[in-house]
Order: sequence, then C-alpha cells, then structure tokens
Amino acid sequence: MTGATGATGATGATGATGATGATGASFDVANGAGAAMVRPIGVSPAMLKLTTPVVEDWWRGNQWPPGKGESNNTQFNVSTDQTRPWDYVAPLPTFSRRSWSPVHWSTTVLAEFVQISTTTSNVLGANKKFHSFKPDLQTILTAATNTPAQITAELDELHALAEYRAGVLAEAQAQSISFIDYFCGVLSFNPASKPFTFDLLCAALKIGEFQAMHYKARFDRARPSHLSPNLMPPLDPPGHAAFPSGHATQGYLAALWLGKVMPAVAEMPLLRLAERIARNREVLGVHFPSDSEAGRLLAQKSFEILKEWPGYITLNNKAKGEW
Repeated sequence: MTGATGATGATGATGATGATGATGASFDVANGAGAAMVRPIGVSPAMLKLTTPVVEDWWRGNQWPPGKGESNNTQFNVSTDQTRPWDYVAPLPTFSRRSWSPVHWSTTVLAEFVQISTTTSNVLGANKKFHSFKPDLQTILTAATNTPAQITAELDELHALAEYRAGVLAEAQAQSISFIDYFCGVLSFNPASKPFTFDLLCAALKIGEFQAMHYKARFDRARPSHLSPNLMPPLDPPGHAAFPSGHATQGYLAALWLGKVMPAVAEMPLLRLAERIARNREVLGVHFPSDSEAGRLLAQKSFEILKEWPGYITLNNKAKGEW
C-alpha cells in the first residue's frame, strides 16, 4: 500500500510537467493567459503592465516597431490606427550636408563632373567634346616614349633612381595606399578643423582617379618592370596599366584646386608635393617619367573642366572662409 501511494505521487509529478508547459506559454491581450504571442529573445521588459481588458501580472517586453500599447495600454492596430508614432508631417526632414562623409560626397561631385565633361564645354570650344584633348596625351606617348631609344632612356633613368629607394621607401609605400594625409600635413588641417577644404581635396582625388583610369584603359601601357624585370619594384605593381600615372593625376589636380583656395604662397609647396608623390612612384619602379608627365597634363586639362562644375565657386568660397 505504501508503494501504491508512492505511485500516486509520481502521477503528481506528471501534473507538474503540465505546469511547466503553462509557464512556457505567452499571453495575449484579447484571449488572456495561454494564447500564443511570441516575445523576442533579449528584449528588455517595458515598464508597463496591462490593466484592460485583462489584468497582467508580468512585464510586457519592449517590441519593435513600437506600438501605442507602449504608452496607453492598447495594442497598435495597423489597419485601424492611423496615428503611428513614426508618422511625419511635411516638410520631410533631409539628410544634413555635414552628415555626408567626404568620400561619399566626392562621388556626387564626380557624377556632375562626368555630365559636364561629356557635353559641350566652353574650355574646349564649340561642339568639342571633353575627350577631344586626347591627342595631347597621345603626343606624349608617341613622340616622347614610343621609340626604342626613348623607352631605353627612361628605363636607364629608373634603374638609376632605384639607388634612392632606401631613402623614400617608407613614404612611397604609404603613398601607394593613400596620400591624402600628406596634403593635410603640408597645410596642417583635418576633416574636423577644415571640413570644406577636406571635401574639396576628396573630390579632387576622386575625379583624378576616374580620369586616370579612363585613359589607362585607352592606352593600356605596360609597367616598366614588365619591360625590365631587373627593376624589381619593392611592392607589386598595381593591377592596371601605367599611362598616365594615377598618383600624378590625383596629386597635381589636388594641388591645383587647393592652390585656388589657399593664399598664393601655398601654391608652390602644393605643386612640389604633387611632384614628389609622382617621382616616388618612379623611384619604386612602377611608373615611367612620361607616365608622370601625362598625369600632370591630364590634371591641368581636368581642372579646366572642373571649373565649370556648378558648385565650384560655392565650395571654393566656403573653403577659403576656413583659412
């Protein structure tokens, strides 16, 4: 008999299992305890207990998106409630200009630059397209370096420059990734201290990269180390053609544009920095001197087009006001 009583106790344990199931159930406003309502794992409990239409003795979890139930004990109903807490009235808010990152904003300038460069330009004359100055670059390539004698002369120069790698290696390697800090260093500014100047610099680099890549694909010139493996550049040559030099194009374009913002005394140091950046690429053995010269010319021509960008004067004035 004592053993039978123990069996009854076991039955009671089964009932406890049912209680555990009840504990795992959630609650619903309309149907009360036991109805299915999933609450996300990890949400914090809201400081709210419903009192109507059913009294709850548990904290209702904060859910997303928030409903009116968070404040007045009624559930948010998409079909009937037209006063959502996230509804806005006109005028709609806009994304602040200063909330743009300079890098992303520079892409918008590039987009407008492309529109200008592919339409009639006063700089180029009536009915002449932007790429009509392409023969200037072609002249450099054919007249200066397209003969075996000229190629040999430039390769001889690069082999001589290789002796100077030890002195410029750290700087040249850093500039192979980015040289924006060098312009900031020469002028002693940063994105926080001179935001409009920094925007201008980023836009110049973006446009210079775009222009250089366009012409690299047109001319498709091999790197110096492809012709003379003895150069052995200390870093892998970039995975694109050599002519014109992208670093030279970007550096000179940045120098030219910043030179219009800064006092005249700053123009020469900026141009010398651009020259130094371009020359470092030659010391590394990844560019011919004529690549750098073509980049300088491309920067000059591109800057003339850039002056027709509608925001050019506005940005220049804002940048000037920072100095």
